Amino acid sequence: MSAVDDESGRNVVAVGLCVVLATSGVLLGLGGLKLLMQGGSVYFLCTGVACVAAALMLWFGHAGCLGVYAAMLAWTLGWSLWQVGLDFWALAGRLGLLFALGMAFWLPPVMRWLAPAPRVDRAARLVTMGFAVSLAGIVVAGVLRGKPAYESGPQAVPALRADLRDEAGAPPTSPDWPYYGNDAGGTHYSSLAQIRPDNVAGLRVAWTYRTGEWPAADNEPRRLEVTPLKVGDSLYLCSARGALIALDIRTGRERWRHDPHADVAAANAAPAADVSGAVACRGVAHHVLPRMAPDAVCAARIYGVTPDARLLAVDARTGAPCPDFGRAGQVDMRDGASSHRSYHATSVPQVVRGRVVLGGWLSDGQSVGEPGGRMRAYDARTGALVWSVDPDEAGPGPRPSEPNAWAPISADEALGMIYVPTGNVPADAGLPQGAQPRRYGTVLALDADTGQPRWTFQARRHALWDYDVASQPVLTDWPGAPGQGRIPALVQVSKRGQVFVLDRRTGEPLPVPALDMGAQTEGPLRESDMWGLTPFDHLWCRLRLRQAAALQTARVSDAPHLDLPAAIGGVNWGGVALDPHRGVLVLNWARLPLYDPPAEASSASSATTQAAGPFLSPLGAPCAAPPYGHLTAVDLRQGRVLWQARLGSAYDSVPLGLRSFLPIPLATRTAGGALITGTGLVFTVAAQEQALRAVDVRTGDVLWQDRLPAGGQAAPMAYQDADGRAYVVIAAGGHPAARTRPGDYLIAYALP
Repeated sequence: MSAVDDESGRNVVAVGLCVVLATSGVLLGLGGLKLLMQGGSVYFLCTGVACVAAALMLWFGHAGCLGVYAAMLAWTLGWSLWQVGLDFWALAGRLGLLFALGMAFWLPPVMRWLAPAPRVDRAARLVTMGFAVSLAGIVVAGVLRGKPAYESGPQAVPALRADLRDEAGAPPTSPDWPYYGNDAGGTHYSSLAQIRPDNVAGLRVAWTYRTGEWPAADNEPRRLEVTPLKVGDSLYLCSARGALIALDIRTGRERWRHDPHADVAAANAAPAADVSGAVACRGVAHHVLPRMAPDAVCAARIYGVTPDARLLAVDARTGAPCPDFGRAGQVDMRDGASSHRSYHATSVPQVVRGRVVLGGWLSDGQSVGEPGGRMRAYDARTGALVWSVDPDEAGPGPRPSEPNAWAPISADEALGMIYVPTGNVPADAGLPQGAQPRRYGTVLALDADTGQPRWTFQARRHALWDYDVASQPVLTDWPGAPGQGRIPALVQVSKRGQVFVLDRRTGEPLPVPALDMGAQTEGPLRESDMWGLTPFDHLWCRLRLRQAAALQTARVSDAPHLDLPAAIGGVNWGGVALDPHRGVLVLNWARLPLYDPPAEASSASSATTQAAGPFLSPLGAPCAAPPYGHLTAVDLRQGRVLWQARLGSAYDSVPLGLRSFLPIPLATRTAGGALITGTGLVFTVAAQEQALRAVDVRTGDVLWQDRLPAGGQAAPMAYQDADGRAYVVIAAGGHPAARTRPGDYLIAYALP
């Protein structure tokens, strides 16, 4: 290389570094000044000044730039440790880019550009080396702290009081899965004994079924969130577009398919982009009519709901429509609704005392005047409407802007009661004073025969946020006082991370131990909670937080605000899984703030609100530091967290729409449910990572996992065939709002 080329190379590298430093310094300095004026940290202003000073000194070839930059790295390290401690992932965004720029000073062209200054040079090298050693020490310390996935535990394991495989009093093994949650009380518990912690690593794909709906002709992903039923030798499910399907339980071969040709485009009328695509089918119902010959037409029936709000009844053996149900096997649920704009059903039908009961979904949080979310009960044989109840009990007819009932419901056949979680009113900012309904965000108990309310438990007192009671109520027995016996109980989990235990006969809260979840689940957010891939988006997030910091507890029409817990939870429709014989509750929950832009007021009949979205930086990284999703096991009777682990790695989800292909335990947002077994396993996907996991309920250790071809935003189920072979089944269909890969897969796993 010639001297001229060498000299030119030095200039290009050094000048380029000057430009990068100066630009970075100006951006950090101006943003830092704005942050300081809003009462924020002085760090960014000082760092910006240091970067500009280092750039100027480098421009003039003064080796003092090394000392200035090294000092800035030193205070950055100290400030970061003071803010977040030894949390490696929280430190990475604060330190990574500035450290990389510091390494650029030691490039040979830059060093030759600088005037000789041995003392400054040695001091700067020592400080920078010390910074590098400190950074390496942080990495090592993070590893030595233990499993990076753990937030707490598993030190509380002794709270499990009996061997998980041999506890006395366990129920007889049932090979079927006849309800959405295996029982009408939604426990998502399986007593099957073949798959255990000591052999779960041998699980292999037994069969894969595709519904044929992806890629879709309209190229619009639908949400396959189904948990199939297993009754006899058939598996029953609904597709994302409302087709009812029966499969052979051993092979996954399609036995029959009933396609109602639903008008999906008309059903998908919600105005918000994140809600569009929200039409989903999560399950079907199975019912055997009494006093009918077993081989009679439609003696056993499958009930399902289409995206365009039709209730279907088909023969469980053939898939043919039941001729005596409604009009040729279907009922239009929109008959009598206040509007046809976006009404449909996502709740799984529940059959109790000869009635098919289900609620309705509407575009809550998007506009005022949406159709009322009434509960409806239809005769299981004829499809005749038996009763229709407004969750707010405001009058006999349907009205707009009522609370909805879109989440899975539970039933107690013996008590003759239906337990309905209710949603919010549209829009989320609430209705004018004096017009507020009383039954938003509640657990509502209805008489199965008449639809009349038995009791109401309100989980929150206002309708300012989208804090639906979104998860299925779980029915179990609770130990009563000495001599009192066992109490029929209901466990309800909220989007705010609360766990309520009620007497399901009366709705009265039962005395339970106080429960400390062991991690922050709600605000207020602090500046130190902010995060970013670089100091620039980190600063941007702090500025946005300052703009909305005072608004985290009230909605103001002309200003933005943050929701934490967000509308996605806490715990959402995926709900919980409960081992009713040990009182072990397993739940996945999210900690991802949402940013709400200012509401735009308009007429009461057509007012809309802009949809809230994840609180993200311009680079697409969450503004709040990880983790964002957890899997927690709770000894419900003792009020103790057994363990709490991060759920989901960054393998399939990093900013800018890319995939890292690295199992970094950042813990992603959650959507979906879990399955708990009597052998001590928890199966779940839920996270943005496309992987089904088997977790040891005693320790939180992941014992097995397998990659899925699409997002698994559903709840797994388990069943056993006539030969005693057990299967675990998961739907992999993706979720537009969760930004997971779409698909149309149903995958069954079994031991060889």
